[in-house]
Amino acid sequence: MLWALESGRIAAAGLDDIDLSLKSGGRLLGLDRVVFTPHIGFHTTEAITQKDDICFENVIHFIRGNPANIVNMGIPPKPQT
Repeated sequence: MLWALESGRIAAAGLDDIDLSLKSGGRLLGLDRVVFTPHIGFHTTEAITQKDDICFENVIHFIRGNPANIVNMGIPPKPQT
């Protein structure tokens, strides 16, 4: 994305979170066509509603024995005692 901003391929960017430890993160700060938010860009009524809906649906899928949105699929399940 940095090259696209610097070359004019894209006119501007709105970023919710960047890693300033990366070389590109520091260079992004120097661009006047970039707007940053302190990792709160997700905090809208629509986003929170969607997150709640997805969480509810995940619980229903799990209860029905068909889990959805699984993270760390490669980790074997913990043996039941």
